[in-house]
Amino acid sequence: MFRIFFVCCIIFVALSFSRILIAEEPCGADSDKTEKSQPICKIRGLRDQSTVHVVEKSSGKKLDYTDTTKNKIKKIFTSPDKVWNVVVYKVYKKKDYYALPINLTICEIMEPIYIPAVPISATFESIFVTLKFLDGSEKRSIMRGKCL
Repeated sequence: MFRIFFVCCIIFVALSFSRILIAEEPCGADSDKTEKSQPICKIRGLRDQSTVHVVEKSSGKKLDYTDTTKNKIKKIFTSPDKVWNVVVYKVYKKKDYYALPINLTICEIMEPIYIPAVPISATFESIFVTLKFLDGSEKRSIMRGKCL
């Protein structure tokens, strides 16, 4: 009985690891799909400067949102093809900032990216964003989905 349980556990672990190793693209950031697709969503910020809704363009239906509570949205960057938005916000009562990528072709908010300050510009390339800061430094990050 113990041997069967042990073998089942080994198979489960092996399948779990193989699924992780086989995945080549981050969830929600398929470069071919993103480059060829048209945005079906847009973002709408609220006056409180702490909430961003992902809204379907055709119907106006709210599909996703992020509520940064007391954190304040400082800047929003849009890719030239309008496929990506990056929302920059400051953490309440801290000196921390985060960039929140939003893929408008699949209407999904990606994982937040820690950044040292508010960027002055953003350059988009496929599933990567390069944020440039006032001091001349840059940070290049992959815009990664939440399911990994």
